[in-house]
Amino acid sequence: MTRVWRLCAIELPECDGIYEVRLSKRNDLLSPEIETIMEFKNGDWYLRVPEWINEYKVHAWRQR
Repeated sequence: MTRVWRLCAIELPECDGIYEVRLSKRNDLLSPEIETIMEFKNGDWYLRVPEWINEYKVHAWRQR
């Protein structure tokens, strides 16, 4: 089974869980994307390093 990246602007995960995500810095179109793992719970993304979450925006996700 191929795991496909899904765009957050189009679709969010249907259930809570741990997902691979692609992040980029907010308000910085030239920053490189970062791939990491985040938790999706109750409609929000949670990062293990909470001070980063305000600096980055989730663009894409896929099931682990």
